[in-house]
This record gives sequence, C-alpha cells and structure tokens, in this order.
Amino acid sequence: MNLEKSRGINWLFRLDSLAVFMVVGMTTGAAEFLTGYYPYWGLLALFIPDIGLLGCLLNKKFGAKIYNLFNSYIVVVLALSIAMFIFSYLTSGEIGPEDYDKIIILPKYAPRPIELLKAFFGVWFARIALNRFLGFGPRK
Repeated sequence: MNLEKSRGINWLFRLDSLAVFMVVGMTTGAAEFLTGYYPYWGLLALFIPDIGLLGCLLNKKFGAKIYNLFNSYIVVVLALSIAMFIFSYLTSGEIGPEDYDKIIILPKYAPRPIELLKAFFGVWFARIALNRFLGFGPRK
C-alpha cells in the first residue's frame, strides 16, 4: 500500500471527525451544558471516553476492548435512544412538561430533562469525534 495514500486518507478521516465535532457541539447545546446549569454533568460526559482507559490497568487487551466500547458512536446513539425511550415511557400521558418541576428539582430557567439528555450524549459524541480528530482512534 502506498504510504502517501494512507496519510491522505488519515487526514480525510481526521477532518471528517473535526466536522462531526463542530456540528454536534453546536447543535446539541453542548456548550451551554458544559458552562451553564450542570457543569459537573458536562464534565462527566466529556471524560466518559477516558473511562475505557481504566481497563488497561487490568490487561492491555481487555483495556483496548473497553476503550473501544466507550469510544464508539454506536454505543452513544444506542444509549441515547434507550434513555429517551425510558424517559418518554416514564412520562407518557401522566406527566406533562408543566409537571417536570414537581418531580425533578431544576433551577427555574434550566432546560427540560430531555434537552439535558441530548446535551449529555451530545458532549460524549463530540468528545469521541475530537479524539478521532486528534488521532486517538480505536485501539488494538
């Protein structure tokens, strides 16, 4: 394989990840989430991909599998889908948006819980894209 071609493809993937990072970061409210109402949750979401590195303490091969699991777009999308399904199931019919303040303690002007879920997983998704842009892709 020609080395120059692989370097070109590598940069194409990196620029692609940068585009994903910028779009997801701007559209999910990730910036407000990190700096606004719940900065600790935002920081947790920001460092979730690094939790996979803890698996390396046990074994390199196991650590690589855990790292790849926490740095997978599919896992983030599935986790968001499950969280939104559970949230909508728990609040369907009986509790409307006007009742959230009664069951969940939120600051007066805080975003609704569903927006917080989207922002939490958006930060995680954007962090994966940033890692890939910086060259920290899946491990072997």
